[in-house]
Amino acid sequence: MSEASQIYEIIATETFDKMFGKLEKDMKDRISKKISKLVENPYSVSETLTGNLKHFRKLRIGDIRLLFRICEECKTKGHTSISPCKVCSNEMNKHIILGNIDWRGKIYQG
Repeated sequence: MSEASQIYEIIATETFDKMFGKLEKDMKDRISKKISKLVENPYSVSETLTGNLKHFRKLRIGDIRLLFRICEECKTKGHTSISPCKVCSNEMNKHIILGNIDWRGKIYQG
């Protein structure tokens, strides 16, 4: 299997785009660098969440947290009928859905 076939495609939600747009340029640059590592192997640079966020993974960027889903993981676990993962039922496995990004203290609040 070629290396190019291992790269994941990023799909940003409106929520992600809105929050990302509010950040300073230097933080946007740091996040973009982390996302470039995420597309190569999202499992190795992220952690799964639990509780009501169990359908998401998180990526740490300093005090910022990026919450996302990997479509192949949603499908494998049968989460495509659950609200956060419904979008994955229409996407290819090698897609990453960027759900939200915010400061650590705010991202997990209801």
